[in-house]
Amino acid sequence: MAGKHRVSEASHNRRTHRTPKDNRGSRKLDNIEGPGTSSSTASTSKKSKEEEPHKTPSSLKKDARRYNTTDNQIKSSTNSVSPDKTSHKLALRSKSQGKELVDIGSGKGPDYPLGGEAGQDACKPPRVLLVVDLNSRNPTVAFHAPSLGYFEYKFLPALKAMSMTREAFLKSLKSDLSSSRLSQCSSDWTTDFLSHCRTLLRSEIRRPLEDVILEFSFTARGDASDRSKAMLVEAVKAAGFKIFTEDAIQIFPTIEAVTIEAIREHVTKRLHHYSSYLGGAPKVDYNILVLHYNGDVAEIQSYSVSWKAMTGKFADSRLRLEEIAYGETLDCGKLVDNQFTRWIEKRFGDSVANASTNNMDTNEGLIAEFGEVRRNYKPGQKDRYIFPLTTHGASRNPNSQVSQVQIQDSEMLGFFEPAMDSLLRSLDDHHTRVGEKKKNIDEVIFAGTKGIAPYVEDHLKDWGIGVGLLDTNIQAFVVTLGRYNRVEASPEMIVRGAIHGNYPGVEVVTRSRAHYGFLIQTPFEDGDPEWSRREEPWSNIDQCEIRMSWQVQKDQLLDAHANVSQELKKVLTTDAELISDLPLYKCELDIPPRWVRTQQNIPNPDMQLVGSVTATFTEADFADAEYKLCDDGVYRRKFSFTARVLCGHYTRTLRVRAMSSDGRRELGRAVFRYE
Repeated sequence: MAGKHRVSEASHNRRTHRTPKDNRGSRKLDNIEGPGTSSSTASTSKKSKEEEPHKTPSSLKKDARRYNTTDNQIKSSTNSVSPDKTSHKLALRSKSQGKELVDIGSGKGPDYPLGGEAGQDACKPPRVLLVVDLNSRNPTVAFHAPSLGYFEYKFLPALKAMSMTREAFLKSLKSDLSSSRLSQCSSDWTTDFLSHCRTLLRSEIRRPLEDVILEFSFTARGDASDRSKAMLVEAVKAAGFKIFTEDAIQIFPTIEAVTIEAIREHVTKRLHHYSSYLGGAPKVDYNILVLHYNGDVAEIQSYSVSWKAMTGKFADSRLRLEEIAYGETLDCGKLVDNQFTRWIEKRFGDSVANASTNNMDTNEGLIAEFGEVRRNYKPGQKDRYIFPLTTHGASRNPNSQVSQVQIQDSEMLGFFEPAMDSLLRSLDDHHTRVGEKKKNIDEVIFAGTKGIAPYVEDHLKDWGIGVGLLDTNIQAFVVTLGRYNRVEASPEMIVRGAIHGNYPGVEVVTRSRAHYGFLIQTPFEDGDPEWSRREEPWSNIDQCEIRMSWQVQKDQLLDAHANVSQELKKVLTTDAELISDLPLYKCELDIPPRWVRTQQNIPNPDMQLVGSVTATFTEADFADAEYKLCDDGVYRRKFSFTARVLCGHYTRTLRVRAMSSDGRRELGRAVFRYE
């Protein structure tokens, strides 16, 4: 998830540009003209925008700090304090501080100043950005290294170089293309693919890769998890790449890359009509709804687009994408496959259905060919479809061996109905959320590979006409007509979009798809479960041990000002370990629950533990801690500290720092990926 954040004073002094304020109206892309809360808990507060100057994307990205992810087991709860404490935004340390961290870059690709010249100091290692698209059926990779003279991206023929293993990879993809996690087989293939990328890159730049700073952008579906990233990190390491920190690897949402490239191609064409900028550089402000479908996964997202040309080059432009409402990811392919599997089971018996879906040695042709038909299906093209099938003595089928199965077009259409119903409901819900933001959609974009999913595109058009977004005379063969635009989301286009998304003039501000919050202890209140009551020995006041304090709200805009702080207390006996664990949970419900457990020993199924932040105290904190003999005859210390939460960041992560009460010492830190 990307947003801007506060930077150090040193980086502020280096800043030379400012980003135009976002005072856009709703306009179509072709209308080019001249220049013209986070919800908080009782002990949570935020700084206003006036307390800090506006930051530019380039200066912000250069000062982004690296955090180490922690995922410790929950050991204890933490007490909150009264709301009369003043909280502050998270001010990240400058690169001269934090010596335990290696400066490997900003998370926005190699240095690329607006003038298009290499921005690398002679004493610094050159930076190389490697962008990899593994989601497509033809995985594609390119690199970008302005400091080495590669001012334009260059593709590497990695797939061709390992053509011997390509067939095995495609078979593994066909078995479960809609899966959001890499299987062990595909993980091994990924390592092999990245090994070929490493060899080709080293040959191309003609220098050891140990002499450059490598950054990776892997395109992925919008709900990619921390586990997916962890598996990619392991594959990168296994391929022989040297990375200094896991933050050198960035997950770039595919729909975001597609949108950036679609806009870039459009505005670049418009630039050709403006050889001179009398009255100021051209700019556009408009709202779009994007549906990306690769034959398996559908992603829906809406953006407010603000673009301003500084010169005749896109690299010199300012492009800002702000999500109007949080997006959705749907496994349409999996829903269709489930309907197909049930049909096989009903007709041939359970044993055949199990063999068809799990035994790839005998029925891989059935799964593979059905997947091909599903991705290219259009009603009425054929009367019936024939697939290979081998039965294994199904109990309800007298024919123990069947060489093929025939499916009528009407039956194929029935397989798609649940998936299309789910897609249309998601489009309706997203359109409703856009309306709640008082926004109007100016253009609808469908992004799909050539020949993929004409059936899905037809549903999108019918839906757009039904809600009044599209004209009724739109035709299926028309690429661009009025408010509708179809773009071919090829692997090369996706990679180009991810590369251009790393330009310093490109800014993307996203919204959270879930609630995120801490598990804390608070004074017991009426309505709290009785079994959650515990007397706190320091003050002898009853506490509720399972209360949630939600720091990030679902659909919250994760911009530079989405930063909150929580003042906390921790009471420890003198012989206890000097740590405090702050568990972080997520919940995708519209209204999150108040408690982390539904019963005393039963976790709330609607909540997911993301990880925890560990604050480690030392003797340096004793001076500010309270110390006394409690009523039970035990000496204890009460430590005060602050959990500072940076909600928005260019690497799409939620970052937390535990700071001492005087704000001078960092007690702990953690970083979590928005999912």
